[in-house]
Amino acid sequence: ATTAGATVTDEWKNSNSGITLGAGIQKFRGKGRLQGIYGAEAMIHFGSTTDTYTYGNAYSTTNQTPTSTTDFTSGASSQAQFGRPTEVKHGSNFKFGINAFVGAEYFFAPKMSLGVEYGWGLSLSSTGARETTSQSWDGSTNSVKTTTTKGGESSNFGLGVLAPNGIVTLSMNF
Repeated sequence: ATTAGATVTDEWKNSNSGITLGAGIQKFRGKGRLQGIYGAEAMIHFGSTTDTYTYGNAYSTTNQTPTSTTDFTSGASSQAQFGRPTEVKHGSNFKFGINAFVGAEYFFAPKMSLGVEYGWGLSLSSTGARETTSQSWDGSTNSVKTTTTKGGESSNFGLGVLAPNGIVTLSMNF
């Protein structure tokens, strides 16, 4: 039992993991101060995010709508209807992209250049279903009810210009 006037703490833990692998090739063509550049690159990414919530005020027969940090729930009326989250798995994500680029570099000093690039790319991304586990008070059984709901999956496909205005670079080679 909680002592009247005692302070409790709600806790939110966020866990992210991700790995991205990429490789590319860049070629130069030309002589003197002006060099043409072109190349291609590919990238693949895998990742996931999970939020875990722990509450200082637990559900009980004497506290059927315990108070919680407002950042975690939408208030007592929403809590009574939907419960409060204990874990949210945001769905694994996958991304893949391939790009090609072309440009030029002008060497205005030894080993120093100003360049411009323009590129096109193809990308694919996919996110798995979001899974939310919540707790609420079940008045018919006088106990805590745990519910798991799943959200939709999503995917995106893109083809087009990587940087619509192009890219300007300043390079210093050692």
